[in-house]
Amino acid sequence: MLEKIANKNEYWLRVAYSFGVGDYAPDIVQEMYLKVHKYIEAGTLKEETITTYVYCIIRSLCLDLKRVQKKYVKVDVQDYHATNLNNLKEIEALNTIYDKIDKEINSWRWYDAKLFKTYIDSEYSQRDLAKGTKINVGSIHYTLRKAGDKLREKFSEDFEDFFNKDYELITK
Repeated sequence: MLEKIANKNEYWLRVAYSFGVGDYAPDIVQEMYLKVHKYIEAGTLKEETITTYVYCIIRSLCLDLKRVQKKYVKVDVQDYHATNLNNLKEIEALNTIYDKIDKEINSWRWYDAKLFKTYIDSEYSQRDLAKGTKINVGSIHYTLRKAGDKLREKFSEDFEDFFNKDYELITK
């Protein structure tokens, strides 16, 4: 039965290439032969369904390869070193902004800071917070809105500089 499949080797290669795996097609076909051989020895493969089964194996292997390739992005070393300096400046600027925001939040009244941090750090909605803390939803909404307005007013220039990639204008 394996010889019958091997006679169609060129066809199986074309099937693998059609899934867009490129140079990996011969490897996928070889892996398919190993899987088919395992099932032939176990006696679980019927001769009338073997063509469909082989096609399904190739499709499954190609899709698995695509998933793995999508997960890991190949990066050229020279490109990485060129962009790494820009990323470093970007990360430093963002950390500076976050540090300034933390200092600002810590300077607020205890209730405002605690409520704002709880809302930001948790997955709770304002209504869920109100149920859990027995605080009026209106009060929570008002406090969070005023806190957001304070932060927006104070740090809008820093974020504008960040998005315009003017990292040197962001000061500690």
